[in-house]
Amino acid sequence: MERLIELANKDLNGCFDYYEMMNYFRHNSSPLSQALSNACSYELNNNPNNLNESLLGSMLSKNITLNEIELFDLIVDDIQNEYIKARIYHLLFLNRAKKCRSDVINSMSSYYKSVEILENSDIYTTLNILSMIIYLGNTVRFYEEIYNNANLKLIELLEELKQKNPSLAIQALMIVDKFNIQPKEYIVNTSKFLSEILINQNNEGQAILALEIAKNNISQNLRSQLDEVNRKISDCFISIARSHEGLAAAHYLLKAINTLSEIKDTRKERLALYKEIRDYQIESMLDLKYCETDPYDISALLKESGDILNKSQDLFDILFRIACCICNIAEINELKKSEIQQGKSFIDLFYSQQMYIDHQGMNMTIEKVPSILDFEDMPEEDKQSLWSKIVMRMKIHHQISANVIQESLRILNTTYSVKYENILNLCTNNPFIPSNHEEFFAKGIFSGLRGDFLTACHLLVPQIENSLRHLLEIRAEEPTTLHANNEQERDGLKSLLENPEIIRIFGINGIIHLRTVLIDKRYPGLRHSVAHGFINSNYFYGTGAIYTWWLIFRIIMVSYKSYWEKTYMKTN
Repeated sequence: MERLIELANKDLNGCFDYYEMMNYFRHNSSPLSQALSNACSYELNNNPNNLNESLLGSMLSKNITLNEIELFDLIVDDIQNEYIKARIYHLLFLNRAKKCRSDVINSMSSYYKSVEILENSDIYTTLNILSMIIYLGNTVRFYEEIYNNANLKLIELLEELKQKNPSLAIQALMIVDKFNIQPKEYIVNTSKFLSEILINQNNEGQAILALEIAKNNISQNLRSQLDEVNRKISDCFISIARSHEGLAAAHYLLKAINTLSEIKDTRKERLALYKEIRDYQIESMLDLKYCETDPYDISALLKESGDILNKSQDLFDILFRIACCICNIAEINELKKSEIQQGKSFIDLFYSQQMYIDHQGMNMTIEKVPSILDFEDMPEEDKQSLWSKIVMRMKIHHQISANVIQESLRILNTTYSVKYENILNLCTNNPFIPSNHEEFFAKGIFSGLRGDFLTACHLLVPQIENSLRHLLEIRAEEPTTLHANNEQERDGLKSLLENPEIIRIFGINGIIHLRTVLIDKRYPGLRHSVAHGFINSNYFYGTGAIYTWWLIFRIIMVSYKSYWEKTYMKTN
């Protein structure tokens, strides 16, 4: 124990990277090392709903046990890294059966010593720590030297950043505003000062943040001051709109109009901006390429899925039902027949195009019709148009399914307490998952069950290619290509998804859906976009991410089909 602490004090001296600290301890199997790794895996949460959420656990975090509390009490004073020591005291305060006020005071003290060690070398971390000290002080009503020093340090840092880095100064000002550290007049004047600098730097987006802070601190009785700030906010939105085109420009102009509506006698200005918005919208019509469908009432589907899940007998049963019983995979031939019967229309002018506009507005050649589909002897242009419309119908099907999936997850999380260990067990010795890749899938599936599809897709999507290759290897197939120069190359994802054995395992419908969400740029090629960081985070709150997660979850759970039928179908 003493040797571990001695080495950690030496190796982690001055370290503030929670991930590096966590991994330092993680690979040692001793109880103390694992406890320290667990403590280091928690992140500061500077916008908690309550004190218990002031530290956020990561996927690797576990609940602090009584044994760990006893270990921490023994060694905390010997730890020299003040940031780790602050975390431990913080966790002790949150996890003791009877809270000890000295824990939070010691935590605040160590956090402040960490700020002194940083010496403004990492402003972002410094602001996070100062915010946590002030939050803890406010929560436990401890307003003594440490708390006051943190306030003074924050103001000092804010004044220093005003000219040097106004964007970071806004972050500091937000903390000052949140905890009422300075009078409202100071906050308003500082906000206006920062906004002027940022506007001169053509950084209107950050200037709006500063002006919003000022606006929130001006009394409603001071109409002239409010009008001045609203005018500046509106001007910033208009300036941003002028640097964009199409719907993006219309979006910012609408924000300018909404802001102007708070100022008296601005009707003419707003009408002029509305006319400009319409012009942008007309210009953007051809870029939308969406087809409108009749409204679809999914209440019956939601009720049906709810009835299916409410019959579950335990956690495994409901997980299997979510993966394999509540949604189906649309049959491609049925989608194809529907589109052929519908015939051609004006919208075909868009679907026959061979180009795709990527995340930066660049023209990219779109994916050809999958070779594994039977499109008979149709001309290539007609094949392209038909496939594009099928993808659109798939998207509609996925959107409906995603709503059912989300409602199912709500039922799951209000009925059962799902633990990471439960999901890890399902991923262990699973035929789809290669050895030593279980954690990727377990953490990805667990994230999705909690509604975090951003983390889920980033963990799961890169694993699919290797898992498909693994399936072929255990069937004595060779997932490689031998070239004429004797160079052997691993088959890529596209080749694997067209492999006859893979199609036999998953079925043509499952493969086409998986191929579409992962490769087809209309979706927008999730595997490529995730690997290269092209995709916006907003995408992971929508249909494509939810459905992709569910498809992978389904693949993992379907291997338990025989067990589920034998165990649960008898009684239900």
